[in-house]
Amino acid sequence: SEKYYCMSVIEFDGYVNFAQNTNSKLVFGLSMGYPLYPQSNTMWNYSNTQQFLRHLHYVRHYNSSHIYGFELGNEVSNDDPYNNAIYQSNAFRELRGIIDGIWGSDNNIKLFGPDPHSYILTDGDTFNYFVDFVR
Repeated sequence: SEKYYCMSVIEFDGYVNFAQNTNSKLVFGLSMGYPLYPQSNTMWNYSNTQQFLRHLHYVRHYNSSHIYGFELGNEVSNDDPYNNAIYQSNAFRELRGIIDGIWGSDNNIKLFGPDPHSYILTDGDTFNYFVDFVR
């Protein structure tokens, strides 16, 4: 679209090649806000991510030797539903299931996150985000 720039598969191939040629590990960020973020905070719709990951595996033939890992929800805002650690934790479990379903449960692809930002504590709040996330 005119408003958002979408990276092409050719550009992604360039990142993979760069990582391979420089003996680096590629970690790629996946949007948690698709399809409506940043206009509104919405529950994660993983259909686009699932389609993208299937393409990487079945068409581009990428595996953990090409992609070290994925970060889900790069700096998601503190607005609902993203400030809910349980919501984010569930999204990570869904993503792990998608990756395992595509590459097999013995894959070495890592997941990174959560990466919340602007987490605001108000009077009387306690920071239980990470405790809630791992539950």
